This record gives sequence, structure tokens and C-alpha cells, in this order.
Amino acid sequence: MVFVGSRRDLSQISTDFKDTWITFIRSFNHLKPDFSVLKENARLIDILLNLVVRKNKQIREKNVRVVVLTALGEDLKQLKIRMATLIDDQAHLRVFDFAARKKQLKHDIKHIKKNIALTAAVLREYETVDTMSPKQQDRRNFLLKSKKAILTALVAGSVITAPVYAGLLALAQRLPLNKKEGLAILISTSTNKWFEEAFSKFSPVISPAYVARVEIAFGQRANVVKLGATSDDLFAVLRDDAIQHVVIFGHGSWISWQATDRTVYASELEDSKFKRKEGYLVRHTCGEERETKTVRAFVLDEEKWEQIQALVSEINRRLPRKYILTVSCLYYSVLDRLGCEIILFFDRSYSRYSGKGLKSSVFSEAKEVPDADNALKPWSEVRHLFKRDQALLVQWTQVLTAIKEILSLKREYAMDQNLLFGMPIFQRGNIKGWDRVTDPWDFLINVFGDEKLDQMYVEK
Repeated sequence: MVFVGSRRDLSQISTDFKDTWITFIRSFNHLKPDFSVLKENARLIDILLNLVVRKNKQIREKNVRVVVLTALGEDLKQLKIRMATLIDDQAHLRVFDFAARKKQLKHDIKHIKKNIALTAAVLREYETVDTMSPKQQDRRNFLLKSKKAILTALVAGSVITAPVYAGLLALAQRLPLNKKEGLAILISTSTNKWFEEAFSKFSPVISPAYVARVEIAFGQRANVVKLGATSDDLFAVLRDDAIQHVVIFGHGSWISWQATDRTVYASELEDSKFKRKEGYLVRHTCGEERETKTVRAFVLDEEKWEQIQALVSEINRRLPRKYILTVSCLYYSVLDRLGCEIILFFDRSYSRYSGKGLKSSVFSEAKEVPDADNALKPWSEVRHLFKRDQALLVQWTQVLTAIKEILSLKREYAMDQNLLFGMPIFQRGNIKGWDRVTDPWDFLINVFGDEKLDQMYVEK
């Protein structure tokens, strides 16, 4: 089976391209020796090719030439030729011949998926530059001009050009060293061949340039730099309280990082021996293997939640001591702060730990939250207390109103099915990286995958 890939990347080319590609992949996955969907596959390739040509024309009208779009078109043409050959040969193909041909087509499609990801990244690149000030563009152009030399060095094994090397190091040398919120950069050499050759054979030049770029993005010098980083190196910096920011480079996925000695999985970081870090984990790896499901949830507003808890505390002060009101939130995932239900619960304080409290009320939608009086109906023991104390009733009404406001903000979210590498040591929002196939220039041009955080582009 071939997977569709990133819908975000497909949409970057065009919505029609995304929809057609999804249809093509689904059709291809049903391809069988009876060739029942073969011609339909070929027709969809034609449509995809035309959509790429159209996008290329739109881009060129802005006096911009995107080479990867042309390359993507050429790859689709090659796939079309292979498909046409298969259609011509179908009459005399044996089953095992068909299986071999389909395997080759799968290989071609996976290659095209990588080119789609790169094309989308380049298109986003031009969109980003359009929104930048001249000063930010100057800083960005420094790296854009350097990109060709850097990638050539990585792919071909040649040394990085002296101006690029000197420029990056000069920008990084003046940065401060933070001893309380330190930065660790871990470079694995257990990657594919051209990464490995670049970072080991030519490490005296290339790895300092990469390290300098990361330092510039963080605005501080690295406290720890490990070339050929192992799993033990990762665990060491995670245990070090003086290190709050960690960058990992190498092969990986949404759920793993391939250190030089072995693959480390997200499940290994759930151990309580690792303290929570307040800084960033930056994943300079690929981000495949992400699985999500759509849920209807709210992102809990912590400020509003604290207001609710303050009101609850006031209510409990006014209630007789034998009663305790509790308002809690049920999460789809505590780590993602995605809430699904809010629970109100009155308990008798003397039986709090025996499980013999009063009835609870559970609300999952705003329309389910009743008015103040009806909300008290399940709790006949305390209802009369609110009726005779106006201040208590006002606070109770405020609690219900706040709950209704939180539940009214429910939206559909793509919730992660598998644990993102780095959680729960790092907050979900502080783990930066990609959920697709990546290339080295992703890391060099956009270290965080979020330029608002990158000190290279900060106005000074």
C-alpha cells in the first residue's frame, strides 16, 4: 500500500492537485492483475501533470522560476510512460511480472511524494518572503544564497565555501552562553549515506556551520555539541537541569530518533526519571508515521479555568464544611490540553475518600449546561443552601456561565494517536519540527520550522 502523504503539502500546489492525488493513490492501491483501474490511473496522472504545468505558469507570471516544480512535472511524465507501457503489455503479462512492475511503480510514486514535499516547502518559502521586511529579507537571503553551496557540500561531499562558513561562524561567535537554560545539539551519524559522509568525513567544516546556524536561531551558544551522538548522550542532556533546549539531527520519524548507536522511541522518554523542561526540542529529522483522528474538543483556556477554580474556592468557603464542590475537566489527552467534558461534583467532606459522594453532572456541549436553579436539581441536599444565600447563587451562576463559554469554543481537532517524540518531557507546543519527509535545507533556512522563533529574522 502507498500512503497519500501530507495533505498540507499537496494543497500547497493546489486544492485540485490534492484531490486528484488522493483519488490517484486510492485507485492505485486497488490495482490488481485484472488491470480494471489501470486506464483510470493513467488518466489521473495526466490531470496531475496538467495541474503542475498550470501552477508553474502561475509562478512564472510573477517572474519566479521554481525548478522543483519542473522536476515534479518530469517525474510525473516518467510515471505516465511506465503506466502506458504496462497498459500496452497487460495482455501477455504473467502475475509475477505484474507484481514486479507494480513494485517499480510504487517506488516511483514514493519518489514523487518526496518531490511534492520539497516543492511545497519551496512554494511556502516564496510566500514567507513576501511578508518579510527588507531587513528580514536581507538576513534570509544570506542563507538562501548559501543554500546551494551547503547542499552541494552535503550531497557531493565537497567542503563548504569559505564565505558561507566564515559568515555563519562570525554571526554565532558573538552570542552569549546561557548556563541556566542551556542548549544541546546532538548530531547522529547513523543516517542515510550522503548525510553520514557529510557530517563525518567533512565534519571539521560542515558540522560547525550547522551548529552555528542553530545557535543563531536560538540566540545563544551551544553548551553541548555531540557529533555521532548516541542514545546515552540524549539521556544525559535530558537529565541535565542546566540544559533546557535540545536539537536532534539525523534520521527519525514522528515517534523516534535514530541515534548513532540505536533508535530511540518516544515511549522511552515517558520515564519519570526525566524532569519536565521549559525550553524547546527541535527535531531535525523526518516526521513520518504521524497518525491522527478527528475529535470535537476545546483547548482549555488556563486563565478562564483558574477563574472557575477561584469561584469554586469561594463557594466552598460559603458552604457548610461537610460539603465540597469540585469542577474538573476530562481530557482526550492531558498532554494536548484537548478537553471533551466538564464534570461538576458535590461531595460530603467526611466521605471524600470513600467514594460515597453525591451525584455528579457531566457536560460535553454548551447547550447541555442548564440555568443555575435547574443545575442544582441533582443535589437536593445542597440546593436549599443556594436559594437562601444570594451571593452563593451569583457565584454558582458565574461558574456555569464560564463552563458554557468554554464548551461553546469546541472545534474539530486532529488529535495525535501516537506519542510525539519528546513528550512529556517537553510541552507539546515546544516540540518543533516537521510531519513529513524533510531535506537539510529545511533545517538551515528554518531551524524551528517556525520563523517567528528564529533569532536570525528578528528585527534589531
